[in-house]
Amino acid sequence: MEHSASCRLSFKRPCFRLPAVVPLQTLQQRQQHQQRCGSRACAKKLSSGAADAGFTEEDDPASQQKATEWAALAEGEVEDLEAKGLPDLQGKLNQLCNKGVRIMLGGDLNALGGFKDQLFEYGAVFTKAENKEATMFCYVLFRLAEHQVALAAKDLTGNYKEAYEKMFGMLEDSGWQLKMEGDDAEPDLLDEELMKAPAELFASGY
Repeated sequence: MEHSASCRLSFKRPCFRLPAVVPLQTLQQRQQHQQRCGSRACAKKLSSGAADAGFTEEDDPASQQKATEWAALAEGEVEDLEAKGLPDLQGKLNQLCNKGVRIMLGGDLNALGGFKDQLFEYGAVFTKAENKEATMFCYVLFRLAEHQVALAAKDLTGNYKEAYEKMFGMLEDSGWQLKMEGDDAEPDLLDEELMKAPAELFASGY
């Protein structure tokens, strides 16, 4: 992300204070969070570009909850979400799709770019976790944001297929211009990127 030349950093004299006593409750919350996620790293790997999901302070219970939800999805633990008291997969997918529709139809290019970055980061996490369906879902949403219908969309199943079809219908009804992935290329000269599996794309960067 480029920063304008007008950005300025202000430095203040550091204020040295004695460390505060950490309440026992905070330590217990931290331990519970580590047990649920396995380590702090699983929450941190989802933090970049996902402020809207609540990834802020590690010791904030609400932030820990949000990070745990996405970590569970990334690790393929969807079947355990209800047992953990976390939102179901369909609800989470619908939330992401609704956000995408609002941004795509809102006309804010910066917001659209941020949404694509978020999808790409989620896709990279799901790729690393070898969650193929979640990876493919992020990929087809990423293509929708680029006005393209991904060829891989036909392979979606279950909750992912349902969420995608709802989003596709809303975009189509609202006049969002869409074309099939690779339509502008000659059959024998398809963009090399189209020949990659979604996992390969997210692993290689864009």
